[in-house]
Amino acid sequence: MPREIVSTSKRNDMLTFVGISFILIGVLLFFDSILASSVILYFILCCLGAIGVFFGLRKKRFLPLMAGVIVFFSGVSFFFGFSKIIHAENIVRIGLALLSFGISWLIVFIISTLFLKTKKFWLLLPGMSISAIGMTFVFSSTTFLEIMVALTSSLSLSLLIWGLYKKKLGLIIPSCLVGSSGLGVFTAWGSTTNEVHPLARVGIMLVIFALGWVLITVFSRRVTSEFMWWPLIPACVIGVNGLGLYIGGNPSEAGRFLGNTGKITLIIFGLYILLLRRGFTKQ
Repeated sequence: MPREIVSTSKRNDMLTFVGISFILIGVLLFFDSILASSVILYFILCCLGAIGVFFGLRKKRFLPLMAGVIVFFSGVSFFFGFSKIIHAENIVRIGLALLSFGISWLIVFIISTLFLKTKKFWLLLPGMSISAIGMTFVFSSTTFLEIMVALTSSLSLSLLIWGLYKKKLGLIIPSCLVGSSGLGVFTAWGSTTNEVHPLARVGIMLVIFALGWVLITVFSRRVTSEFMWWPLIPACVIGVNGLGLYIGGNPSEAGRFLGNTGKITLIIFGLYILLLRRGFTKQ
């Protein structure tokens, strides 16, 4: 198709979108002046977003689709955050606003995958992270450690899904380390009791962080033809030091801690066996 025809088509589409948007805004503002309700203002964003989604799906273009979905859910977020109809604590309203805005990125990923046949895995990073923080605001006491573990866990899961699908070790390694470090800090210092010795807390953090290095070896089978064993070296060094610090700081609970660590190791070993079986099946 000649370039002049393509540019003309794009210009006509843009003019159609702008014209419909102005008509819609004018009609909604007219009713807003009659009803004296601020809900119309949030409804404007939702309608503009719906128009963007329609044009994106019709023309099979990613950018209008993404902008439409995000604008639509921005209206929903503002409604949850500022509307007087919602009767809830301010922290819950902020959480609902963040949750709806985070979901918009995930919906863009789902719609673009199903209808545009393109997988934009980077959308999972803001989508899962913002949604996790929003859920923390809604369902917990929103301490710093809870927000931190929600953020690191969501980022870790996003990178892991991306890395496993694309078979990129450069995404799998940070996903395992970020997730295990956040979980380690939360497990070690999330307890409000002061009975746990500081050395024991550091030991718990190091042991869980060491398990993250073990997971690199487990998930490396997805990328390479054989398991990658070098991450077990820092895993052993960090894990042994962590166990030593925990036993030194809290010797009375050493048996229970070793038992729990053994259970987690069994789960990881089970994943290893499944991936090993998958390798034998391919051969």
